[in-house]
Amino acid sequence: MAALQGDVLRDISGAGGCGVQNAVQVRSVSGVSLSSPLVVNCDTAVTFNRWVSEVAIPTIGNTGGGLAQIQTPGGYACRGVVGSRNSGNRLSEHGRGKAVDVVAFRLRDGSSFSVLNGWRSAAWGNILRQLHRSACGMFGTVLGPEANAAHRDHLHFDTASRRSAYCR
Repeated sequence: MAALQGDVLRDISGAGGCGVQNAVQVRSVSGVSLSSPLVVNCDTAVTFNRWVSEVAIPTIGNTGGGLAQIQTPGGYACRGVVGSRNSGNRLSEHGRGKAVDVVAFRLRDGSSFSVLNGWRSAAWGNILRQLHRSACGMFGTVLGPEANAAHRDHLHFDTASRRSAYCR
């Protein structure tokens, strides 16, 4: 598995239970750059790197020359859960640095495809569904466009501790 590139950060403290222990800021995973630095805990970075190496790169293969960049809006964000009827005031795994959202993929030839526009498309739908499905088991939670309206435009992966993976 290719290396992570980034920096080790100090632990992050936040209000209301937010914060990240063993925080890292990741710029690339398995030779694939990230559109913006991803701040997560070390375990989440390692799991995301494994998913890119073992799932995303082989699934995309040589399409468009291969995977060049993953568009992710970041990682750590001190906020509550969104999109669930039962969410109430529960802290999102983003608030613990245990979650990654993936919005789009850029290929080496400059073309790209997004979760929002590609999920139901003939060109990218099967690839996106395979990327989503194959994350189940690696991550504690995997959510995509069919989970709820809040996830219609991205794939959500988190390393929450669960008895069994939650995949929607």
